[in-house]
Amino acid sequence: MSNPLYTPIDKLHVPLANKLYKDHYPAGKANKADRLWAVKENSTWLGLIKYRDYERFTFMSAMLVVPERRGEGIASELIKASISSCNLDVYCFAYEHLERLYVKNGFKVIDKSLLPNDLATRFVRYTEQGGKKLLPMQYSVAECE
Repeated sequence: MSNPLYTPIDKLHVPLANKLYKDHYPAGKANKADRLWAVKENSTWLGLIKYRDYERFTFMSAMLVVPERRGEGIASELIKASISSCNLDVYCFAYEHLERLYVKNGFKVIDKSLLPNDLATRFVRYTEQGGKKLLPMQYSVAECE
């Protein structure tokens, strides 16, 4: 087994990313407007993280690590490698059971009233209408430099 490689994914590889999402997290489908990072070991994709850049912030909209490799620290390393490419504050909606993972990697739980408008309506739709147990979180680029 070799060391995993954490790397940005070019637009040509979006279909490969979507196959991984389809296999493990169907709601995470990527498109060419997204910035993707992957973790690969040899030719095997172990995980993905998806960012969407807005004018004043970045939204981490999906992250996955294949089930058989969870608990090995891959998600933390993927966050660390990819977050350095973000120039603006990053927001995400973390599942409650993953709060520690995100906090360990520089995110803070915030009140939903502090979300940018574009994200606030989405958060309400997911949590209040969709019943998902999510936490609004923010990674402040200024605080983490």
